[in-house]
Amino acid sequence: MLKNSSKNYKKLQKKFKPILYIEEIFTYLNLLYKQCI
Repeated sequence: MLKNSSKNYKKLQKKFKPILYIEEIFTYLNLLYKQCI
């Protein structure tokens, strides 16, 4: 059961990785923008 759920978790992670990545880029850009002002 545990093995199975960890497999599912990895699948979910793969699916959501791009979203997290985009979020990171946005926060980074936000920081840069604030520094420029």
